[in-house]
Amino acid sequence: MVEPISITALFGYAKGISDISIKIAHALKIVDSIESRLELLIQVELNAALKTLRQALNSSSQQQILLINDARDGFTKATCIEKQERLFYAYLGLGICHYLLKDVNNLKMAFIELGRISISEDFYIKKLDSYQGFNKYSLAMFISSFNVAKALPLIRSLPEIWSYRKNIKTFKNNGKYKNDLSIDDLLRKVEIEEKKFLSIKQFDNTEIIIKSLELINIQKQCLEIASRL
Repeated sequence: MVEPISITALFGYAKGISDISIKIAHALKIVDSIESRLELLIQVELNAALKTLRQALNSSSQQQILLINDARDGFTKATCIEKQERLFYAYLGLGICHYLLKDVNNLKMAFIELGRISISEDFYIKKLDSYQGFNKYSLAMFISSFNVAKALPLIRSLPEIWSYRKNIKTFKNNGKYKNDLSIDDLLRKVEIEEKKFLSIKQFDNTEIIIKSLELINIQKQCLEIASRL
């Protein structure tokens, strides 16, 4: 498994560096990690934007800015058509392009939009709903439910998990979930989701839980960066 990417490291390392090629090279380390995580590509815009950003590294200095702008256009279009995890990566790619173009205000907005995504509601639950029949995930849960050692942590954690889910739904149902939350509110939402998944992880350490926690880690980094801009 690839180690989780560090957005904070990218922004911290490149601070003060004027060479755009060096910044692109470090940004591409994040792009590599994104591409390694994407499932079958359905929409072309996100795929094209990632490839265009990669082309910028190998181009002349005059072409680099043009290619980054093209990649930004691709990521912008992708935010209008992608869903769930791919929408998450579209906003992340868009933020990276804004960063490379020194567009601080739009960088902040892209990371805020990324922070509005609920990993629990928009990725985890939808991912579970996409599983059909008696598959690897349902088999693991089936075995777990009949394993006393694993069932006890599940039973103990249920009230806590239900409480976290109720709090997450409160953000969604009070009318603020998508538009009106401040960065501090979004960070609290992300922390609630993180605690929920850490509770689930005690009895279910499957790939979908690990992926959810990884996305939340990226989300926290992006919101913390946005709060400093």
